[in-house]
Amino acid sequence: ILPWGVLIWHETGGAFFREALGDDLGPKLKGGHESHGGPPGYYALTIWLFFWPASLFLLPALALAIRAVSHKKQKTSPLASSFRLLLAWAIPFWLILEIIPTKLPHYPLPIYPALALMAGAGVLAISKLDAFPRLRRLGSVIFVVFSLALMTGILFAQAYYGNYPTWSFVVMAIAILLALFSAVMVWRGRAQKAFISVLAVGALVSIPTYQFILPSMGSLQIARQVQIVLHSHNITTPLNAKTQLFSPQFTEPSLVYRLGSHILLGKADERLASLKPNHGDLIILDHAREQTQALAAQLSQLFETQNICTQSLGRAQGVNYAKGDPVNLEILQTQACPESSEP
Repeated sequence: ILPWGVLIWHETGGAFFREALGDDLGPKLKGGHESHGGPPGYYALTIWLFFWPASLFLLPALALAIRAVSHKKQKTSPLASSFRLLLAWAIPFWLILEIIPTKLPHYPLPIYPALALMAGAGVLAISKLDAFPRLRRLGSVIFVVFSLALMTGILFAQAYYGNYPTWSFVVMAIAILLALFSAVMVWRGRAQKAFISVLAVGALVSIPTYQFILPSMGSLQIARQVQIVLHSHNITTPLNAKTQLFSPQFTEPSLVYRLGSHILLGKADERLASLKPNHGDLIILDHAREQTQALAAQLSQLFETQNICTQSLGRAQGVNYAKGDPVNLEILQTQACPESSEP
């Protein structure tokens, strides 16, 4: 990665690393940053959900790995060497993540390949040996609990943030039955049938969820709502480079993805000091925040000096799932103030 580091340093004058390490990583090491704190053990608990459904094989896989590397007579065998690599890959980084106060579900992603390889080895081991019965059964019970929680959560989220589930109930009911069957097969040591069943339940849950259920949750797709409001007023996206958009409060990357990379996000005081609005520019204010009234007053004063008025194009309401905060965005467009007529 050294060439990338050198080029990034040269291109940004070191600013990228100052922001990444000082402004972003530093606060994460001190405490729960951006309301994403969590105690040690957070990943040991959530791995059952975020590594689902392969998490069914995690406990026997870890037991197999530890047995292989600790066997005195086979320390140099290919199997022991392979598991030693996977454990060295996964465990130190996992421990570091558990210690860091800031917790986010995607942080352990770099160790998932190692866990997947161990889980695959666990499937093979269970299919040939009646090994680790207690861990198999414990893992089966935990898997069933988290499977039920996951599928219930998907149905609840669809009902709360999108359309009421109809056919989703049928899909999730079948998935629950397959999850129970997978757990029973692991309990009994029939890993091959469990593996096939796990593949089926993973596909049955993932494909409808990503293809249909998540896209239906409109109140979580704030940037898409903003885009729809703009399209209803014949404003195409990505925005023309001549159209300036200022969003001081809602700064999620999805807004850049939907509207274009030249928009102005955050840094309200700094932006207001140099903002030079033109007719047709766009402002996004979040009325769910306390400071919005003061910010709107500042904008009003700025526009008054330049004889600019605003019209409301519409609102985007819902939940910013990245932070868990409700949002109520008003999309404003600048325009020339109408000339006052004498009475």
